[in-house]
Amino acid sequence: MEFVNHSRDFGQGKTITMTKIVTDSFEPLFEIISENKSKYSTSFFRKLKRDIYELALTSEPTERIVVMPLSDEKLDNQEEPEVVIGFGILELGKQGYKGLSADEIFLDVVFDNRNFNQYLLVEEALPVIGKHVAWSLPVFKYIRGYQKELPPELQRFINFTFDDFITKTILLNREKYNFSSIKHVLNYEPENLSRQVRFLQTLKEDQIDLDELEEYLKNTLTNYPDLLHQPKNSEAKTGIKKLIRMYDYLKYKE
Repeated sequence: MEFVNHSRDFGQGKTITMTKIVTDSFEPLFEIISENKSKYSTSFFRKLKRDIYELALTSEPTERIVVMPLSDEKLDNQEEPEVVIGFGILELGKQGYKGLSADEIFLDVVFDNRNFNQYLLVEEALPVIGKHVAWSLPVFKYIRGYQKELPPELQRFINFTFDDFITKTILLNREKYNFSSIKHVLNYEPENLSRQVRFLQTLKEDQIDLDELEEYLKNTLTNYPDLLHQPKNSEAKTGIKKLIRMYDYLKYKE
C-alpha cells in the first residue's frame, strides 16, 4: 500500500490537496478504518446539517465553506476554500426552496439580503408559494434576467402592468384624497400605519419616488418586525405587502 500526496488544480492558483492511496487490495485499509472508534456528538451533526442546509439555499459562500456540485464552474471564481461540500446539493436545494415562505420572499425584495439561487427560486419555490397566496407575490426581482422559459405558472406576469395593482377601492381613495407624492402622504398621516399604507397605494406610477418608497418599506419593516405575521385581515399587513409588490414591479420589471 502506497500513500502519496495528490493535488487537484482548479486554475488561478486554487488547489485542493489530498492523500492518494495506491493499493492492490483495500482490505487492509478497511481493517484500519474499522478500528477507528472516533464518535461525533449528536449536537455536532445537527449543527453541520443546519449549516449545510442553509448554505444550499444561497448562491453565496459563507466564510471559508463553498457548497456546490463538485464540477461547478463557480469554484473558479472563489478564493481557495477550506472546505468544499458537493454531495446531493441539488436535491437538498430543491427541497429547501420548496419550503420557503411568502414572507421570506417579501423581505428579500426589500432588504436584498437572502442571496437566493435564482433558478431554484423560480423553478421550485415561486410556483408553489404563488398558489398559496393567490399570486399576490413579488416576482420581478427573480424573473428578471432569467435565461430559460418561465414556468407556466409565472407567465401571467409577462404582460403585467402597474394598473393591475389598482382596485376600485384604490381608485375611490385616489379621487377622494388626490395625493401627489410619498412625502405628501406622510405629512398628511405621520403616525397611523394602516392609513399610511392605504393612502400610499393611491399614488400613480409616475408619482412614486423609488428611493423614498424603499426607505419607507425598510423603516416600516424594521420598526414593525412582526408586521408580516399579523392576521390576514390586518389592513397594515395587506397594505405593506401591496406596496412591496409595487416596489418590486417598479424596480425590477423589464
